[in-house]
This record gives sequence, structure tokens and C-alpha cells, in this order.
Amino acid sequence: MLARDFAPQFPVEHVEKDVRYLLEVAWQVGAALPLTEAVKEVYGRAVWQGHGAQNIGGVMQLYLHDSTP
Repeated sequence: MLARDFAPQFPVEHVEKDVRYLLEVAWQVGAALPLTEAVKEVYGRAVWQGHGAQNIGGVMQLYLHDSTP
């Protein structure tokens, strides 16, 4: 990341999908996962802003170009 090498390893869109599935199962069993909800929001924002095909660097891109948390 420091070298700004954002070659995809495991795309953000796949992580976001997996987190959504996890939250669906958690909801089904009545488990609250507030930190996982926050992760879903950040990864979802990265996908929405066009970084879905990138690896974790796609999430980092959110904070390089945007000062809002």
C-alpha cells in the first residue's frame, strides 16, 4: 500500500459479499454484529465508488480522496 501498488489479490466486492452473507446469518440467529455492520458500510461504499475490483487498497482509496470517515 505504501508503494501505491493496488494490484488485486482478493477483490473488495468479494469481501463485501462475504460480509453481507455473514450478517444475513447473524440476523437469522439473532446475533448483533455492530462492528461487522460498520465494515459492510465501508466496503459497500468502496464498491459503490468503483473500487470493487481492487483488493484492500480499494478501501484505502476512499480515505486518500475523501476526508469523511
